[in-house]
Amino acid sequence: MNLEEIRNIGIEIYGKARKSKMLDSCYGMWVGVVDGHEQITSPYCKCPYCKSRIVTKKGGIKETQYYHEFTAFILAGPKISFILDIEPILPGEGEISSSYRLLSRVCKNYHKAFKIVIGDGLYLKETVFNLLEKHHKHTIAVLKEERRQLFEEANRLSLLSEPKTYRQGKTYYRVWDHLVEGCWDGYGKNVMVIVSEEATLKRVHSKDGKSFENRLDRANWMWVTNLPCPESEDPDDLKNTVRICHSRWQIENQCFNETVNMWNADHIYTQQ
Repeated sequence: MNLEEIRNIGIEIYGKARKSKMLDSCYGMWVGVVDGHEQITSPYCKCPYCKSRIVTKKGGIKETQYYHEFTAFILAGPKISFILDIEPILPGEGEISSSYRLLSRVCKNYHKAFKIVIGDGLYLKETVFNLLEKHHKHTIAVLKEERRQLFEEANRLSLLSEPKTYRQGKTYYRVWDHLVEGCWDGYGKNVMVIVSEEATLKRVHSKDGKSFENRLDRANWMWVTNLPCPESEDPDDLKNTVRICHSRWQIENQCFNETVNMWNADHIYTQQ
């Protein structure tokens, strides 16, 4: 199987889909999403490209488990998500090493397909931001507490300013956007941190199971991006940015889950 031939077919399909206007932008921006995924696991099927780990089963029995991982890159959209490319995570390497090769390739093969790349907290690295910046792309990555300096500065700024509040559907939002300076030494540039506190109203069964009650499900999100700060105070700009940040979930729902549920991608077809 020649991977380059398969990738060239993908490039041709994308070109025809874009030319015939089958693909739409994501809330006004062309957005790519990158993430890693574990595809198959087996205690006995293995190949030279398998990774391995020791797992403890019931009764304390230890067993070697073989598995494959890859990183994927999709083009997010309001109706469909389009898989542009994947890259295996080889034995002895991590997701970032694989994704670096993947990002370099999609920026070359699909240089006009997207302007923004979104990843989870693992992609909050200066190497990723610098690579994409070299290709004239902006980056959005989830901010977690491990990045303490950025995390604490964003929380401090949130206490000093009022959020923008709005409602979309059943979800209530309190959102801040902060320009943070000098808190990411490895990157060395100013970044924008977006903080979103969200409460979604859900109708659920009551504890006695005989009636329904309303419940607020709360979630707090923080993202770091090198997108330029909005020039206006138009609240719709911030709303769209938050929606774009949440489009990261498309790679989980419309790529990984779909390939397993519809195409049995977690099944081992050839045993060696």
